[in-house]
Amino acid sequence: MAVEISMQEDALWRHRLQRLEAMLTQDSVSCDETTAQELFTAAKQGDADEFIGVVERYCSERNRRLCLSVILSPSRSSLLHVAAGLERDEILRAIISHFPGHQLTAGKNCRGDTPLHLAARTGRALTARVLIGRALDVGGGEMRQALVQVKNDTGNTPLHEAIVKGHLGVARILIDEDLQAMYLENKEGKCPMYLAVESGDLEVLKLLLAVPLDPSRIEGVSPVHAAVLHRKLGMLEEICSRNQQLFELKDDRRGTPLHLAAYINYCDGIKFLLRKFASSAVEYDRDGHFPIHVACKEGHVEAIKELLQQWPDPTELINRHGQNILHVCAKHGRIRALRYILGNANLEKLINERDNDGNTPLHLATLPWHPVVLLDLVLDKRVDCKILNNECLTALDFATEQIKRTDPTLQKAGARSIIATLVATVTFAAGFAVPGGFVESSQPNPGTATMLKRGMFQAFVICNTIAMYSAIGVVVMLSWAQLNDSYVALTAHIIAIKWLLVALGTMSIAFMAGGYVLISKLTWLASLFLLIGAIAIYHICALYMAMYIPFVVNTRYFHCIAFRIIRLAVAISRLLVRFPDVLQDEDWRPAGMDGTSPATLSPSSGT
Repeated sequence: MAVEISMQEDALWRHRLQRLEAMLTQDSVSCDETTAQELFTAAKQGDADEFIGVVERYCSERNRRLCLSVILSPSRSSLLHVAAGLERDEILRAIISHFPGHQLTAGKNCRGDTPLHLAARTGRALTARVLIGRALDVGGGEMRQALVQVKNDTGNTPLHEAIVKGHLGVARILIDEDLQAMYLENKEGKCPMYLAVESGDLEVLKLLLAVPLDPSRIEGVSPVHAAVLHRKLGMLEEICSRNQQLFELKDDRRGTPLHLAAYINYCDGIKFLLRKFASSAVEYDRDGHFPIHVACKEGHVEAIKELLQQWPDPTELINRHGQNILHVCAKHGRIRALRYILGNANLEKLINERDNDGNTPLHLATLPWHPVVLLDLVLDKRVDCKILNNECLTALDFATEQIKRTDPTLQKAGARSIIATLVATVTFAAGFAVPGGFVESSQPNPGTATMLKRGMFQAFVICNTIAMYSAIGVVVMLSWAQLNDSYVALTAHIIAIKWLLVALGTMSIAFMAGGYVLISKLTWLASLFLLIGAIAIYHICALYMAMYIPFVVNTRYFHCIAFRIIRLAVAISRLLVRFPDVLQDEDWRPAGMDGTSPATLSPSSGT
């Protein structure tokens, strides 16, 4: 019975092919847009009989044959692209012989994908075999190799696509057909094995590791670096058990996997690599650093502790500049790592060591100006501040030179300092020229404010006081911003910005409260005065916060508010530029704004 059904299916399939063969041609004969849409719709549905029916209707109505290879969708996908992504391969097997061989590799859609890319991405193993078989029949081994190795616009080969989606069967087919695709990188510098590690698919990784590879031919970032970067200890162990030669690969900075583990403070990876590949702890990268120097450069105390266990004598851990681990910590301002080293009695001998230029850690902390690190070193009695380097300069000489330099970017602090000083001056004066004056000496409680019992007057006094002291605080903080230290300057600026907002806001409220006290007898005027003041304070604070909140407060809600205010301000400014007559009459526009020269008033123009 099964044999009879199979024979019937074969007969039906031959009949379908004969019908298509009679209606198709290899000549460049396209069809109208409606027919093309019907063909793509039928192909996407996977119905071979419906697809053949569309071809028959077109050929019978137009009395001519049709060329399938020239029919493209708006995304430049051919019918072969559509068929390659289908679960069933009937349409693909029916039409593939009507596509020239070169179109298998050169026929790409707008994303640079070939039909094999789509088959690999959707996990169609049978489709992949049909496409590769067609390439082999038409162009031999060379076309088959070109088909498997062709890259799309992102640099991915079909093998890349299969591994990203975790299609083990398609990946096995592609590897069996051509091993070269295993070595190729995409535009992100990732080879297929890197992608397997990145996706965390251990089964795919085992498949790739089972293939005999030459590690020196692998392009891009090595899979071992990928396992370290993504902190996948299981992947590291699997690679180590299958192919230890992969651990010899280095990145573009000549860094080993241990360098990368130290850089990202991956302690589990550091322990594993030290246990399996201890010699990598004393390998230089392109900058002449051991892995422990990289950890010091980033300030990773945990990584430093692990690496020190491998080589207990710290004086031997010298980079190519003659610098020990304390030199590196001081140079890059890593205070936690520096304090750990200073607090470790076994590392005391590093404190006054010199590098190839004769600089001690104190010298190197002074050169880029790290005040916090300098403070810890200077206060340590074991540090010799009088040591001379090869240029006969002490750390104090370096510090003197740094103080003389002025960072131009810090000059912005001067403008804010002027604003804060003006606010402090105004509020100070307002504190002694209170609304309503003072009680005369002939009356009880002479010298006190006449409106002392009024609530708005009390609000005036409180806000005026807050504004004055906030402004003074801004002036003090901005003096710290003059230091040639980026961290201290940034912190001082952030604090000063907040205080300046408080000073401006409370000064505005103080003015509003004081003015209300003076005109409170006239209700409508006092109410209007409060309304105008409230609206003004709201907009001032909103604009000020929109300028600084996105950089100071890391909260999505405040970011949305700030960006909406900024967009509103931009829209208003564009409106005023486009319609300059909205706010001012043409007669009052300054002379020359319209591109004409100022007119001269003639005697006859009137008085």
